[in-house]
Amino acid sequence: MNQKNRIRLARERTLDQSDSLQRFWVIDPKADDQSMSQPFSDLKSCQDSLLLPGKSNTYSSTDSFTMLLVPLTGNIIIEEKKTGDIELGTLLFFKVSEGQVFRLINPNKNTPVNFLLIELIERGLNESRILRFDNVANRLNETVCDNHKLSSYQYLKISMGEFKGRTDINYYSPFLENDLFVLVLSGAFEVNDCLLSTRDALSLVRTSQLEMESLSNNAFVLVLDINKS
Repeated sequence: MNQKNRIRLARERTLDQSDSLQRFWVIDPKADDQSMSQPFSDLKSCQDSLLLPGKSNTYSSTDSFTMLLVPLTGNIIIEEKKTGDIELGTLLFFKVSEGQVFRLINPNKNTPVNFLLIELIERGLNESRILRFDNVANRLNETVCDNHKLSSYQYLKISMGEFKGRTDINYYSPFLENDLFVLVLSGAFEVNDCLLSTRDALSLVRTSQLEMESLSNNAFVLVLDINKS
């Protein structure tokens, strides 16, 4: 797997569609080394999905991994989990075992729900956990999943924030050789001298710092900080 720093343009992504779901592959497990969507670090896949009103979609696994579910609009339900609605402003970590089947449901009959499904190399998680972000404007709001809060495995931190235009953001990883993944959810950012627009992503290998500037109002970004297994 090629682990060079890489810009991942939204316009280059593969789109899957069904009568219930529209899915763009930000990270595609089937992508080759020349693709912008190739797997990176401990990220096996990242799906940017839109589940239509009142619809559901079933997923099945061929191996074991840790899944991260991040609602971007609306609420979503995992039928097999006793977690209730996964709401905007929260995320759900859960373990998926080999051969497991699970179903995601949009409980809203009128509005589609947009969410990220991020698949990571298994991180020793044995139970589902809901984590909540603070909702503070012009700041990266963090939730840390380390061996005290999540598992006995490696460090993982997820940060999200919405910014007004021309805001400088500096991010420092606590580890010098972590891998960082940046996904612009809306608006535009300059990140370590790279220009990223809506749904563009940037993967950085063994990087401890991000220097970012929001270039538009209501610019929204997600950062994954991964201590690679």
